[in-house]
Amino acid sequence: MVMSVNSNQRIALLTTVALSILIILLHFPFDGYVTQHRYIVPSFTACPKGDLKEKLRELGAEEFNKALAECQGKFVISDLPPSEWQSKGAAIYWLASPIHTLLAVISIITFGSVWFFAMRSLLLGRP
Repeated sequence: MVMSVNSNQRIALLTTVALSILIILLHFPFDGYVTQHRYIVPSFTACPKGDLKEKLRELGAEEFNKALAECQGKFVISDLPPSEWQSKGAAIYWLASPIHTLLAVISIITFGSVWFFAMRSLLLGRP
């Protein structure tokens, strides 16, 4: 079955493809994605308590520095679920999420398909 396409259907098809490509380019997946979250967990239990000068004399410089190093917060890296990934180079913040971009493209394709097939009825009515 060969389907003839009129000019209104061509416009619908071209608009759908152009807007889909535009949305994908605004999402800009070429810079990669933020897939990890880094945060600092402080360690208050290992901190020297009381007068720091007294602790320095008591522990000695090397032990005191080790105690202070353990007192510092430690970086913890956790992986984000795919629903929270963000594109690093998105032009529009809302489109940084792959899910938002996918929903936008699906909406455009749905609207374009309805438009395309709505224009088809114009051909069927004429002999």
